[in-house]
Order: sequence, then C-alpha cells, then structure tokens
Amino acid sequence: MAIGQDLFHRLVRRIGRGARERMDRSARHRRKAIAAYLTQNRPAKLHIGCGDNVLGGWLNTEYENPPPKGGIFLDASKPFPIGDAQFDFIFSEHMIEHIDLPDAHRMLQECHRILRPKGHIRIATPRLEFLAELMLNPSEGHHRYAEFHYAELSEPSSLKSPAGVVNDYFRLWGHRFVHDESSVRQLLSDAGFVDVTRQPSRTSTVADLHGLEYEERMPAGLLALTTMSFEAMKPG
Repeated sequence: MAIGQDLFHRLVRRIGRGARERMDRSARHRRKAIAAYLTQNRPAKLHIGCGDNVLGGWLNTEYENPPPKGGIFLDASKPFPIGDAQFDFIFSEHMIEHIDLPDAHRMLQECHRILRPKGHIRIATPRLEFLAELMLNPSEGHHRYAEFHYAELSEPSSLKSPAGVVNDYFRLWGHRFVHDESSVRQLLSDAGFVDVTRQPSRTSTVADLHGLEYEERMPAGLLALTTMSFEAMKPG
C-alpha cells in the first residue's frame, strides 16, 4: 500500500511539474509575441477579446485557449503582462460584460496603465437599455432582433417572448454584468480616463478607432441597435 501511495504522489508531482512547465512556456511565448509586436508596430494597438474579429495591425488577444490564428491568450481580469505606457490605442468589443464588476474595474485600470499619455480606448458592449426598450416600447428593429435571437441565439426550449430574450442576456454566453450607459461611463472615469464620449457603432473621430466593431455577428442594423460604444482618453 505504501509503495502504491508513493507512486501516486510521484505521479501527481510529475503532472504538476508538467503543467507548470507548459504554463511557463506559454507565458514566455506570450511575452515574446507582445515584445515582437511592440517592436514592429507604431502606433501600438491592443485588441482585448478579439474572438473571430482579428484586426490587421492590432495585437489581438482572446481568453479562449487556444486563441484564434493571429491572436494570443490574455486573461483581461488579471494583471496584463505588459509594461507601463506601451500602447496608443485599446479596443474591446462584447467582452467587458463577460467579467464580474470588480474584474471590469481592474481591467480598465490595467488599460489605463499600459496606455501612453493621450492614448485612447474604445469599449463596445451590449446595452441594458435595449432590453428595457424591447420589453416596454419595441420598434420594428427590436422585433427584427427578437426574431433573429429566437432563430440563432436562444436555446431550443427558450420562450419566444421578450422575457425570453432578457433572461438569455443574463444567463447565456457567459455574461456576468450587462451594462447601461452610466455604468460604463463610471468605470472609465474611475479608472482615470477623461473625455468619455459615446460614439455611434463603427464610427469615430479618431481614425484608428473607426470601423472596428464586428458587424457580421448579426444582421445589418442590429449591432448598432443592441450595442453602445464609448471612447475615452488617458490624460497627458
């Protein structure tokens, strides 16, 4: 019995060492990829939570492991493996709602840290107000979204009603906190950003932040209806 336990504990230690070695290799690869990107790209632009929307000229990062081709792994709820004041632009779309509110605070503080003075951030996220409109005063666009949602996004057993859509928003896809305009503005301001403005979808007065949102995720016109986009600047 003692021999069996000894073998078991050795196996556990070996598995643990192997996991740590793989994590170390992954972290080294990530640091090298970030360093190579920063050496080769100016202005430097960080895309957090790229999903399928891999942007040319950006350092595309994603929590899913392995990340998509052309991207690297990044857990945006943890400290970024990036030095201070390294990037000029940050973009994140339909990502911040997937992390808890304290993690959203930390993520935006990290974004502020790694941006250069006068660097810009753009955050796009589903808007809670859309759900209230769907429930209380739906337009033709809201009805179009609902039909798309029932057909493509909801579970087979879900109710085909506004209540079903609202509950899906809070239960599915890993959503942790669905924001309204005031919550995003407060998060950005609390992280130290200034000049917080709401912008139309895929539209910006800053050339590098124009045309970024992933329209292909849903039929034409629905992304602008369901999503809000904000820009802010790090003082400098």
